Amino acid sequence: MSFKNILKNMQISYLIYNLFSNNKRKIQKGNKLTIQKKVSLKKNRFCIKGCCSEITIGTKSTFHNCDITIIGNNSKIVFGEVVKAVKTKITIFGDDLNIVVGNDCSFSNNNIYAGGCAGDISIGESCLFGYDVIIMSGDAHQILDGNNNVLNVSAPIVIGNNVWIGARSVILKGSVIGTGSVVGAMSLISKKTIKDKTVVVGDGNKIVAKDITWKR
Repeated sequence: MSFKNILKNMQISYLIYNLFSNNKRKIQKGNKLTIQKKVSLKKNRFCIKGCCSEITIGTKSTFHNCDITIIGNNSKIVFGEVVKAVKTKITIFGDDLNIVVGNDCSFSNNNIYAGGCAGDISIGESCLFGYDVIIMSGDAHQILDGNNNVLNVSAPIVIGNNVWIGARSVILKGSVIGTGSVVGAMSLISKKTIKDKTVVVGDGNKIVAKDITWKR
């Protein structure tokens, strides 16, 4: 058998595996779910309600027991190559929003939510997210003052390349975490900028180390 035929059979095997791995898809007309080559999908739920929105799963990625949802128009969830996600929920609620995840990122029992009018979430390459991490660029429910002005406006979240977020940490709207940084377990980052190659811990984002490197 030629190398070309071997590759073709491998692609067919992935397709058959994904078709019979209890994945649920509810994609309204006018939206798109794109799954690249050599992707392993098992017991996932994909849902898009609205118009002109898209979910893209990159090559050689693995998604098991995940829930990926867009409720809105002109929004996108894009995963790069070799992304691994287990028991993770990723949601966009709103129009013209984006969640973009770079190559070689890992998620485990995480919850990522983008909402509001300016709540994009950008995650770089080679990031590691510990168990029970929550990332939210919006609050899901509005808080209004006496003049009906929204007090809790959404804001983008930017996470650089090669970032490690420790278990049960919470990353909220307006946060920027620099490349090569580490966020200690059970930390809270809210409207803060963490510089590159920095280790921070706790609710007050105490800096415990600078100019660090870390290995997966």
